[in-house]
Amino acid sequence: MMRYLQLDLLQELGLDHFDAWAQAFAETTTGVEMKPDGSGFRLHTRFNKFVNLPELSRLWRQCLDVRTAEQLDLPRPHLAGGGPVIVPVPASPELLQFVGRLAQRSERVRRREVHPAVDNMLKITSEGRRAALDMRLVKPELAESPANKIDALVERVGALYRRSEANRGAQLVFCDLATPKGKGG
Repeated sequence: MMRYLQLDLLQELGLDHFDAWAQAFAETTTGVEMKPDGSGFRLHTRFNKFVNLPELSRLWRQCLDVRTAEQLDLPRPHLAGGGPVIVPVPASPELLQFVGRLAQRSERVRRREVHPAVDNMLKITSEGRRAALDMRLVKPELAESPANKIDALVERVGALYRRSEANRGAQLVFCDLATPKGKGG
């Protein structure tokens, strides 16, 4: 965003190239992480934290009008339980088998044995996310699994609705995967 809003200033400071900016304001670390397909581990370098924050903040606030939540005194709802609630759902045998095939596919992609138009990591990870939600999203012919994430969500939302129905309670449910797009989308 600084390049869009403060390019002149960045050029004046010699920070208009990303590497120069990152050297001044970011720190990287290399660590071991699980491969996207779950088949093993790899070394990956990523930005770990910002450094020289007072200087970065002074530069950035030259083009911003910053107001904190305390200054605005806006009411904010409290999250029940203080944070996310993890609802574990056991993996079906079909899901475990599918994940194994994803690992094989990703290895072929990594070794460049398949053309990117045919298979690629974006396709593999997208299919993995859909399968983790409900295997029927990648294999519609399958029967509904007795334990799946959709049913666990419906059960939980239904229970919360019944508990708060007398008070006309409200819930927000966000779903960014496997949502209907309508015609043409």
